[in-house]
Amino acid sequence: GSPPEADSQVEGSTQSSVAVAGKQPLTPEEATQAASAAESAELPVPYDVRRAWPSEWDLLPMLQGQLELLRPGPSRFLHPALEVRSIPGRGRGVIASRAVEAGELLLLDSPLMLAASYDELVDDLKTRTQADEVLRRQVLSMCGDPADEAARASLDQPPMEKLLRNIVRHNFHMLEPVPKDGEAPSGDLFVGLWPLGSLVNHSLRPNVTRTFAGHCSCYRSIKPIKAGEEVLDNYLDMRLPASERRDMMRRNHGIDDEGPDANDAPGAAVEDIMATHREIMEEVEVGTQEAAQEAFAGLVNLTNQCMEVGIMDPAFTNIFRDFGLTAGQLGSAEMSLQGLAQAVEFATAREPYSVISYMLALRMAHMACLAKDEVDSETRCSVEALARRHFEMVFGRCAGAFEAANPEVSRCLAEGVASSAGDGGGGVEDAEAAAKRSRTE
Repeated sequence: GSPPEADSQVEGSTQSSVAVAGKQPLTPEEATQAASAAESAELPVPYDVRRAWPSEWDLLPMLQGQLELLRPGPSRFLHPALEVRSIPGRGRGVIASRAVEAGELLLLDSPLMLAASYDELVDDLKTRTQADEVLRRQVLSMCGDPADEAARASLDQPPMEKLLRNIVRHNFHMLEPVPKDGEAPSGDLFVGLWPLGSLVNHSLRPNVTRTFAGHCSCYRSIKPIKAGEEVLDNYLDMRLPASERRDMMRRNHGIDDEGPDANDAPGAAVEDIMATHREIMEEVEVGTQEAAQEAFAGLVNLTNQCMEVGIMDPAFTNIFRDFGLTAGQLGSAEMSLQGLAQAVEFATAREPYSVISYMLALRMAHMACLAKDEVDSETRCSVEALARRHFEMVFGRCAGAFEAANPEVSRCLAEGVASSAGDGGGGVEDAEAAAKRSRTE
């Protein structure tokens, strides 16, 4: 059959960033003892995992776009406060043995294999697991269908293609590079298997966010995690409506979606609103000012419909985003910021920080900077702080990382600070052009 859709969420030295983000309510002696105990504890996985962050590991070059790993060979790290345990009804999972704060790097994993497509990944695994017994053991340690338990326990013979397809279907992700100036990078993308990260189970309301630095997957806490709580990731794009989430979770993972919950609008209303949104945005792509004005009028009505539903459904996020971007294209920075701010609220209804919320906040900062004749310096500083906060929570507090990921926006922000005492003219035209470029992700 056709391959399933990849689980996707549309990210100086990391040693110092982990130290800043990793403050714990322990004395230095207790912290040393805990790190030592975690380092020596054997995890129930067939690969090496570091339990203390090596001083020579630096994520900044990979956040800047370099794809090589941290060092030759696999690089894997699991925060010393975390353990891998069996959970009744959920298989294995990652549990906090003590509290961790929001913003900590909890897990880093390098891929067992990358490929240009789902089918290529399966084919490459089939070839390499024929003779590579180490890789075979690592692949078979990953979850599959319940009916595959006996086959996964058979390590002496190369696995059958059906078994490999089930394992890949349950565990593969698409490698999503760090957005550049708030835009998802274009070009060839890869899919792969990250075995340590695959131990993190799914939740509609996660407490970590998953990003990529080079080829490595990174999981950071986006809210405080108490001792005994499970570390949970949202496998899906949080903007998916309940019906699509349900279908993808059953098709890819064989489990039921947790919803509908308090943030799911009625299915019929969502379907109608989303269909109207698609029709409106097809008009905008014509590219004329007249089409933009007509689309904006439609988006005004549509955002009103979303608000009348009375539910903060993240599925409505892109409607407010497109309202904001279209308003910017038409020259209204104030309405653009209002629309993007509302989009952030919808995007964060279930998870406080994500790549999506960061990209929206960054667009707010860029718009405020470009339209400096309409936006006062206090507002510009506020939205810049918001963008930096979301970046740090998603990608980490690495010195220079925000600037590396956002060269154009950083230049604009710097110029805005430098010219804040001047007349600030000429910004609206720049804002219109930026809004037009930012329309699609």
